This record gives sequence, structure tokens and C-alpha cells, in this order.
Amino acid sequence: MEGIKITVKAGLDAANSLAQLGLGGIIDIKYAYFEVDLNTANGGFFACRIDASFFEAAPKTLTINVNFRDLWNTAKELANEAFDGISSLL
Repeated sequence: MEGIKITVKAGLDAANSLAQLGLGGIIDIKYAYFEVDLNTANGGFFACRIDASFFEAAPKTLTINVNFRDLWNTAKELANEAFDGISSLL
């Protein structure tokens, strides 16, 4: 029972920390660049360069492939670039 209490408290503490950061504190995109022609945009896939900070840390420059037809994979690629391999946990 004590283990459950500790786990629930840790989850609530994490949720509270994220709520206090707000969306701009979790990810703050400073700059985004992409160049797309209509044929590429129609296919839903293009490369994007962004400068972003995560959890109020110093900004990082990331290059990711955006795929509107597979946003989950795009999100995993962003997480992997931002946090050095974290997407393997997802």
C-alpha cells in the first residue's frame, strides 16, 4: 500500500510541475524554418529546422522531418532530437 501512495504522489507532483510550467515552459519555439512547394505540402512530408527550448533550458537547434500523415512519428522524432534517444522509451 505504501508503494501505491508513493507512486500516486510522484505522479501528482510531476503533473503539478508540468502545469506550473505551462505550454511555453515545456516547449518554447523561438524560430522555425521550412521551405515547401505545393506538391511537397500536398504529400504531407517536409523537413523543418527549429530553435526551441524545453523545460526552460537553453535553446537547441533541431532538424526534423514533419509528416502530417503520421504526427505520432513526427512527435517521436522531435522528442528523440530534443532529448537524445528518449523516443526509444515510447
